[in-house]
Amino acid sequence: MLAYIDDSGDEGTLGAGSRWLVFGCVMIAEADVADVRALAQRACTIAGGGRPKWLHFRDLNHDDRHGCIETIKPGKWHGTIVGSDTTRVRPDSALREPRLQYNYTARYVIERISARATELGEPATIYFEHRRNFDLPSFREYMERVSARPAPSVNPRFVDPANIHQMPKGRDEILCTADALAYAAFRALEPHRVWKRHERSYLLALEQKLWRGPPGKENLHKWGLVLRPTDLWDSIFVRDYPWLLDLDRAK
Repeated sequence: MLAYIDDSGDEGTLGAGSRWLVFGCVMIAEADVADVRALAQRACTIAGGGRPKWLHFRDLNHDDRHGCIETIKPGKWHGTIVGSDTTRVRPDSALREPRLQYNYTARYVIERISARATELGEPATIYFEHRRNFDLPSFREYMERVSARPAPSVNPRFVDPANIHQMPKGRDEILCTADALAYAAFRALEPHRVWKRHERSYLLALEQKLWRGPPGKENLHKWGLVLRPTDLWDSIFVRDYPWLLDLDRAK
């Protein structure tokens, strides 16, 4: 299987930037990659007025965002979103360091890719969209340590840290679908800088694509839309975003 990851927001800024760091990940069985890519390419072409245009959802207008979402939705892919509330880091936590905050949150994404790869029985090749301050070698080392633990949360049979890569913008349009997921969740969680309103329509349009988890373990908020620190779910997140529970009831 292939997995494509993009992010939105700031990591480890402790309130100086955005509250949320959000990852969007598209997971695809090997047999479905070509079809998913073709739909992403179609969305890029329509948004470009007949000429291919790399989609950065932040730069699209409202109608183009929804049009692209409706174009990519029919593809055989599953999404997972992981958001980290960076304002809730404890003063004594190592996660105050932005690099560690980013890596620790990305680990949650890799864990869900591992579960999906195990379900499919296909080893995962994983692509993060390239970002200047992402230290890929140190992240691979971190995931090697995670995989080597007793009862690891990442299945070493299906996730090899050597198969985690960075991919520059413009190389594979499926990254645009990951960008759509990350942007949709970020706009739902983070208020507009000026108008202070939350835009949930993009996330609601993509909600059916979020992975519910392996058979017998289905839980949207464990596998498809994960907010961390996870122990703040009942006390903070459901209070601030009561619509989260409606997503769960929708299925």
